[in-house]
Amino acid sequence: MAGENWQITKLSGSIGAEVRGVSLANSNNEEKAALEQLLLDHKVLFFPEQFLDMSDHVEFGRYFGDLEGHPNLGMPYEDFPEIFELTATTGGVADEWHSDITFQAQPA
Repeated sequence: MAGENWQITKLSGSIGAEVRGVSLANSNNEEKAALEQLLLDHKVLFFPEQFLDMSDHVEFGRYFGDLEGHPNLGMPYEDFPEIFELTATTGGVADEWHSDITFQAQPA
């Protein structure tokens, strides 16, 4: 059964869990469905010690829906337009809550 050997640690009373024991790069659809349910249950999931290459990262993300790039950020990875870097020349990046791409008819 998917997830039976995973270690799931709830991080607060209302949101977040850490998931260990899963290999995101090698997960099958049954495992991804179990992760999707965990995401619905905990709202935010953290996966320490995962080392996905760009192809694996995009493939894993596509299981959960269509991926898109950001129209105003440079996309340094020609083969992977779904991946972009958040960088800043001064200060932090996204250090306050905000939303992106809300001007679109159907934001991501």
